Amino acid sequence: MRILFIYHGSRLKDNNQQYEIICRNIALLLPQHDIYSSYLNFSNPLFDDCLDHLLSNGPQVLIVPLFFFNAKHTKEDIPNIINKNKKKHLNTQINLINISHSFTASMLDEINQQRLASTQKTTVIIIGRGSSDHSAVNLFNEHIEGVSSNLDSITLSAFCDMAQPNLNECLKQSAHNKSTHIVIFPYFLFKGKLLDDICTDISLFKKSHSNIKVSLCEPFGYHKNFAQTISNELSENFLI
Repeated sequence: MRILFIYHGSRLKDNNQQYEIICRNIALLLPQHDIYSSYLNFSNPLFDDCLDHLLSNGPQVLIVPLFFFNAKHTKEDIPNIINKNKKKHLNTQINLINISHSFTASMLDEINQQRLASTQKTTVIIIGRGSSDHSAVNLFNEHIEGVSSNLDSITLSAFCDMAQPNLNECLKQSAHNKSTHIVIFPYFLFKGKLLDDICTDISLFKKSHSNIKVSLCEPFGYHKNFAQTISNELSENFLI
């Protein structure tokens, strides 16, 4: 099977390199399949060009977007590129799949490692980028509500931009609830300015709440078992 991954792409070279590392690790875990990486923006090969090339050499491709939830890129941009290539390459079989279970499993593993290492009263804050698409924001909130039962802690959702509440509001709420340990999970693939802003907010909060321990998890792309989790889901649910 030929498996084509899609990442948005970043202006930060390190993020694109980390994405390539993940794809190479998946290729090592799935040696019987051909793994390809592509980008929507900022780096090559672009998804459109890569899909065109693959379909020129065979009719079947499994497409795996590394995107969160059903926002503009997954609702419009990626399907538009797929439909364009279907018209160009007739009799093709293109399967676009959702690996959200991999993200959830990886997130829970990272949070629980931090939470279980503490005997204190813990609040978990899961912070997303935010979106002008209200349905994407609602889906994020529903997702966090759905996984909260697996955390056995007070769980709050926050946003960096374009949605409420923000991280500062959730930190204040956690302090008001007399939490002594706050675990923050950044719902991003890689590092960047948003994570820098989160670190700044944490530093400011700790100046006035030195008695509260704050643990910041790594984004998905740096989780030790992230590639393995994706490989497992592909093998169990999508590959023969």
